[in-house]
Amino acid sequence: MRIHPDEVALARAYDRETPFEGLTEEQMRLILARGRALFHWFKSHPRLHLAISATTLVAIFSLDFALLVPLPAWLLGEAPSAARTLGAAAVVGALHSWLMYSMGVYSMHEGAAHKLVFPPNGPVTRVLHVVSANLARLAASEPKQYAAAHMIHHSKFGTEHDAEFLNFVKPRRYWPTFLPMAFDINYTDFIVHRPLAWTRDRLMSAPFAVPYQGLYAWYAWTHFGWLFTVVAFGIMLPHVGFFADRLRQFTEHNLMPLDNKNGSRSFGIGFWLNNWITGLLVGIPLGVLAALLIMSRRAERAAYAQIEGKAGAAGAALSALKKGWIFDEQPASVNPRTQDVVFRAIGKPGIVLVTEGPSTRVKGLVDAERRRLNRILPNVTVTVIETGRGEGQVPIAQVTKKMGKLKKELTKVEVSAVNKRITSMGNKLPIPKGIDPYKARPDRKAARGR
Repeated sequence: MRIHPDEVALARAYDRETPFEGLTEEQMRLILARGRALFHWFKSHPRLHLAISATTLVAIFSLDFALLVPLPAWLLGEAPSAARTLGAAAVVGALHSWLMYSMGVYSMHEGAAHKLVFPPNGPVTRVLHVVSANLARLAASEPKQYAAAHMIHHSKFGTEHDAEFLNFVKPRRYWPTFLPMAFDINYTDFIVHRPLAWTRDRLMSAPFAVPYQGLYAWYAWTHFGWLFTVVAFGIMLPHVGFFADRLRQFTEHNLMPLDNKNGSRSFGIGFWLNNWITGLLVGIPLGVLAALLIMSRRAERAAYAQIEGKAGAAGAALSALKKGWIFDEQPASVNPRTQDVVFRAIGKPGIVLVTEGPSTRVKGLVDAERRRLNRILPNVTVTVIETGRGEGQVPIAQVTKKMGKLKKELTKVEVSAVNKRITSMGNKLPIPKGIDPYKARPDRKAARGR
């Protein structure tokens, strides 16, 4: 961030012309007394402080794991539509972005600048301090430059030497932070998490950020698809956390008094709760995302309700299986007279037979198909799922969810090998009894009237 003399002049003019109720001597005495008491507690409880810091970091990364692995699976369900995928990606990406940027600020401010996460008082804590101060690099931030500028900010607050002068920021410097990829592109210098130039220390963050974010992006691509990955990691990750922090810093610090005593106060959470503009900026996107998720789930339930009880409903449900399953749209076994069918799907849990029809009638088809599979693949687990509303049966809408919870036993290569083995054996469906009309020979005598 650069210092702009015109903004310093405007801040001084505003400070002179605008009355501001300062802190009284009694208020200052109480604040200083409370600060000293907290500082003494901090110095006298080093182990507890270290435990709190370690717990905080573990909680941050555990929450990030939960946001990127189980949460998307829960939001997407077993048959996500494009709208549902977009909504889930937007929610997950926004939360991941906010958490990463917040972690970066925590690492740079408390860790690198003030050395409070793990105070470097011994050999072990010195190592922990280096780790905590550089965790910001996982979020593509640069702690070394931030720490130097921030300590100048404290000592030269509100002056033309303040390295983070925020008391008066013109809109032309603020609004460009909302342009695409402003996190990395210098549309403006209203940026604190990195230097404006590609310094050696800034480049050092890439070997930390790329593997961390890339591993989660690869997992998302393989489990939730390309659309989810592009939206969550390509669009939401580099923007949401950065946008929110620029909005926070601008609203909290802009137009503050220049003296260190009163200027150290910010509007804080009260401003966010009482500011209708911020409420709209945050509330409208969240409301739209919530509406998309609700509508997507309702549409899915309505679709399943429409096909339930109809012939081929089990096959339609299996067509919504996620990547990793191999499903043949043609049934594996059919009873032409009763129209009971058995569908087959192959995945990491093994072979899954999904039946359609009453349990007593479909049992023969299942037993025959199981014997056939056991002859050619004796070591592969065969699981049977009966669809329906009866006892022991699974509703159509829950079939793919039930299959997703099965224990995984095969690798991706083994799944492909099992499918090739079954395909090579063919799938001979029973032919209805009677005369084949294409092979029937006409009665010539009857044709001549004899």
